[in-house]
Amino acid sequence: MRKLRGDEIAMIFQEPMTSLNPVFTIGFQIIESLKPLTFLEYIQNGLIASYKNISSKLLKDFIKPSIIFGSIFLILNQLSLGWTFQIIDIVQSFFIGVITPLLYSSLIKLFYNLIPNTKIDELKTLFNDGAKLLEMVGIPDPYLRMSDYPHQFSGGMRQRAMIAMALAKKPSLLIADEPTTALDVTIQAQILNLMGDLKKNNSKSAVVLITHDLAVVAETCERVIVMYGGMVQEIAPVEELFSNPLHPYTHGLLKSIPNPNQANENNRLEIIEGMVPNILSMPKGCKFCTRCELKEDICESDEPPLIDIGNNHFIRCHLVQTNGDIV
Repeated sequence: MRKLRGDEIAMIFQEPMTSLNPVFTIGFQIIESLKPLTFLEYIQNGLIASYKNISSKLLKDFIKPSIIFGSIFLILNQLSLGWTFQIIDIVQSFFIGVITPLLYSSLIKLFYNLIPNTKIDELKTLFNDGAKLLEMVGIPDPYLRMSDYPHQFSGGMRQRAMIAMALAKKPSLLIADEPTTALDVTIQAQILNLMGDLKKNNSKSAVVLITHDLAVVAETCERVIVMYGGMVQEIAPVEELFSNPLHPYTHGLLKSIPNPNQANENNRLEIIEGMVPNILSMPKGCKFCTRCELKEDICESDEPPLIDIGNNHFIRCHLVQTNGDIV
């Protein structure tokens, strides 16, 4: 499973802020998805990022002249003021303003030169690939945002970053666990459209969407698996499931959808009576029998098999015959 996860199987988690590491930048985490890095490579990557901010001109052409011109300016300035400072002030200012930055920049250059050129080129390629992934999922200024931390992203952008990380290795199976949770309707639509576009552009991949939102199911899915108590209760194409639901649990779910055309003070939302059973003491027979209004004695004693009733429609219920009619 460790060999498959990340390469053949990837996952989009329910809450991106708890899945993204707040210590590392988005770019580091996408690079990790592209190629698992060791701790030493993390350090090298960080040094490369730091070195980019220090131009070669500063290291080669500016540091030595700055010492000379700075000293001349300091002496002339103090002469014009009547030479008011003590020698200890010169030493302290010289150490803080000149020696310390010179040591830092020299150490960075030293460590940078110790990194093999092949490793630098590899990390630069991974950085560019990560930025292209952010661009693919619709994040503006991807090369700049690679250096941002998760808390600097909005909820929708963090979810997009998670999608980019999940798609880094072009997995054959993408598992999306409640990808629209805690997002507003506009961002939800953008995330779902993005996943749909990615599926269309990569015909070799499949997406498994885990959700409790029936509107999302109707809008995005091709085939639906209804689960209850850890068991598959019904499998059908999405159009078949919404037009011809057979399992009592599926009936209850669809009846609970609000109908704005019939909403008034006297109409209350339909609910499924009872409570979900404790997973440590599940019913011996059908897992839904404790809440089913149509249950019979056999439902409490025997676990029903998953029956194929035709038209690619499967159901786990004693009350449904092979022709699809409720007994």
